[in-house]
Amino acid sequence: MTRSENINELAAAMAKAQGEVAGAKKDSENPHFRSRYADLASVWDACRGPLSKHGLSVVQFPRLTSIGESAWAVEIETTLLHTSGQWMTDTLAVPISKADAQGVGSAITYARRYALGAVVGVAPEDDDANAAVGHAKHTNGAAGHAPSATAPRSASVGQTITNVAVNKTSTGKTQWAVTFSDNVTATTINPAIGQNATTLWNAKVPVVATLEHKGRFVNLMGLKKRGADDDAPELPVDDYRVEAPDESSIPF
Repeated sequence: MTRSENINELAAAMAKAQGEVAGAKKDSENPHFRSRYADLASVWDACRGPLSKHGLSVVQFPRLTSIGESAWAVEIETTLLHTSGQWMTDTLAVPISKADAQGVGSAITYARRYALGAVVGVAPEDDDANAAVGHAKHTNGAAGHAPSATAPRSASVGQTITNVAVNKTSTGKTQWAVTFSDNVTATTINPAIGQNATTLWNAKVPVVATLEHKGRFVNLMGLKKRGADDDAPELPVDDYRVEAPDESSIPF
């Protein structure tokens, strides 16, 4: 993150704006879990008024960058500006799942939503979507407290991986956020699963995934290429879970 020499006026204005920022409305449908999530427009609707009222604005600049042979990522540079001329900026990179206009556009929207929510502090409004499909609502404990071993699990069979984003948790661990073709995003801190997700994403093949549901968070517990006889995923031997999911790495 880079910033202007001074940010005192920006910080004061941001403190006031965040006191007025509402939760982003979940107005997009997740068909796999019959739940709803907040899209980019909803995140903007939640923060545009308070930002403008206190002399703040956000601009985002996309660009393409090579991350390897025939592999590309979208970088979104998000800058928070204040009328005093003070500013803060940082960049988020998201790999492109398919090197065409649709793949680039999807990655740009994905990165813009995550970056805007993280910079401004927009969180989604809570709802009872998980209860609607028989999943009891849970709350996360303190950082470092793993979810219960009895958390509900489900199988996702035959989906393809449309995106893999790599970032850091609040405790500094590497975390993979894996998005499937049914718009479900699950996270893992298991390096083997994360690296396998990247391989299967690049291969564009159907997969079998084991998903653990913790309230509105979804942990990726197992992943493999789908075989001809697969109707349920194998559970991994090592039980890795996200210790404290970061809002910036979980889809609204």
